[in-house]
Amino acid sequence: MTSIPVQQTPQTPPADTVEERFRRLAAAWHQVCPTHPRNPVRYDHPVYQQIVGLGAAIVPHLLRTLREYPRDWFWALHVITGADPVTPEERGSVSGLREAWLRWARERGYLLDDGGGANGNTERTAPTARPGSGPVPTLEEKFQQLAAIWRAETCYLSSTTAMVNHPAYQEIIGLGPSVVPLVLRELEQRPAQWFSALRALTGADPMDPADRGKVRKIADAWLRWGRANGYQW
Repeated sequence: MTSIPVQQTPQTPPADTVEERFRRLAAAWHQVCPTHPRNPVRYDHPVYQQIVGLGAAIVPHLLRTLREYPRDWFWALHVITGADPVTPEERGSVSGLREAWLRWARERGYLLDDGGGANGNTERTAPTARPGSGPVPTLEEKFQQLAAIWRAETCYLSSTTAMVNHPAYQEIIGLGPSVVPLVLRELEQRPAQWFSALRALTGADPMDPADRGKVRKIADAWLRWGRANGYQW
């Protein structure tokens, strides 16, 4: 009698855990967009979008990674959670943002001593923002939140293009002309690359071509323009 060979059913490989998937994607993103002053961060890269698309389940892993890489993941946390745990005093530095988010995490049990979530659950998820939930931030609060994220995640960059393409910067432009006084005040306090935003918001360009590349002089030109056009900040 001829024996019939038994067909082996292919085994389905085990699915990645959320943490494994996050670590794999984060490693791929850092390989594509290594931290370097001249490299664009490319938040629109498909790998970064996949990370954000994992949703609330990856919040504990983002927070634990934030302890190791203080410049990363502020934007992802903002998008996924809708939270803003940073006090006005903490918005001026990367370390301030980092400590604010880590404090927020500890208050919710995401960063216990064992590195896991509450009751050892490493897959704990964060609440996501819902339209109409919680107080609506004022224009100034929204601007300050976005500006702090932008400063933290672009402060090491020398590429102006990379700075202005950051999604927080683009969202500030999306706030519309009413944000101009806040941008001018920020420019006065911390001269930085706000010029593209001001041009987009106002249609003006008071920069003297001879001052190209001189941030302080270009800032002064915009501040003079703002006062001459009746802006108060």
